[in-house]
Amino acid sequence: MTKKFLSMFLALAMCLSLAAPAGAMEDATAWSDRCTDNARVFTPQEFAQLFSTDELATRSSNRVDSISYSYRMTKKPENSLFADVEMHITLNGQYPITVLGTVNGYLLSNNDILWEGPLDGTVTINNISYSVIVGFAKLESDNKIQASMTIQAVDPASEIGLIIFTFGDTVVTKETYQLIKNVKVSSEEMAVETEEENILRNVRAGSYTSLGFVTTNFAQGSFPIPETAQKATGFFDKSSNRLAVSIVSYTSNVDKYFKNLLGVGTLVETTIDSFSIELKRGSSTSNSYIAGIESFDFDIDNNCGKNVSLNALFEDIMGILGVPTSTISAIFDGLKGAVEESHHTDNTKVSVNFDKYQHANFDNSAPGVPIVFQLAKSTSSSTGSSSYTFTTSIRYQTVLLEADGSQMNFIYINGINASKNVSVTLG
Repeated sequence: MTKKFLSMFLALAMCLSLAAPAGAMEDATAWSDRCTDNARVFTPQEFAQLFSTDELATRSSNRVDSISYSYRMTKKPENSLFADVEMHITLNGQYPITVLGTVNGYLLSNNDILWEGPLDGTVTINNISYSVIVGFAKLESDNKIQASMTIQAVDPASEIGLIIFTFGDTVVTKETYQLIKNVKVSSEEMAVETEEENILRNVRAGSYTSLGFVTTNFAQGSFPIPETAQKATGFFDKSSNRLAVSIVSYTSNVDKYFKNLLGVGTLVETTIDSFSIELKRGSSTSNSYIAGIESFDFDIDNNCGKNVSLNALFEDIMGILGVPTSTISAIFDGLKGAVEESHHTDNTKVSVNFDKYQHANFDNSAPGVPIVFQLAKSTSSSTGSSSYTFTTSIRYQTVLLEADGSQMNFIYINGINASKNVSVTLG
């Protein structure tokens, strides 16, 4: 595999002017005019393999000759720094893709706003379905966009490797990225820990035993990142009927992949974009249920789920699991996330998303970063073992400076979900 990305000679490298004048956001739901651009390909061998109808045929015969796209962005009324984005993309005139997502608005130190975040969708090529993540970036002062596209096989056994390419205009330069880092989060955006939360979370105690772990990669087959993507571990405390599920990240493996791909010395910085931890009750289990997340573990009401301080959510249970205080402090020093909880008695899930002010990395916590689920007996006389399945997901974001130093790309990669069936007996 070549160490540097290739510039593909693709047709129509001009983008049609957009309908709204530069900087105009009055009609936020209007679609942009359709643009056509060239691709800057980071993984040329996998790119050529994917877009060939016959692997034995000349691979250039079915390469993408053009990438056309349009988008619309609608600001959320409750917060001007969040917006929903929808993009319609067509590869080579025959592969339509729709991607959707919510992007963050980042106030820059020059008073502009950078809108950026991942959009998700799927594409079918040669009767095979692939997941698509588009890293969308746009300045408030200009209607041009910058996009990275990651295509991953849905089938873990697929022999197609990771495909990464970028298109659009240069929106985020090295200087723009520095403007993001220069901005400090205002006091209104800082998460506040209440006195009640401090008191409640200090009363936790317990003795957790391991239920086993599972690790997953980014895909199987000949995938170019063979290393681990995540590790999920289950723990159970019979005295309190609490089941903890933890996740360990491997941002260093993603860094290593890009540095091997693009050459040592390339500016690469990988962090966790988002993760989720989910617990499901087995279909045959009726003697217990998921009562919820520990109330003093998970209190997002005061912050409406945004900019929640993660120290209170994780630190006590990590201490019980044997994580040194110094490691906990290093992981959660000022770390905040946008937290969402979905609770049902048979299926409960917690998702955490990070913005670019954060640098989430759980690589150095051996037991992982856990969510604690409270289980309960269906009746006081319920006996026997109960079946549950825990599942974790993780998405990484890599900030990558192109070889000529002209553009910073935000590239997103998913790890394969980690899932394990466990059996517990409630006390």
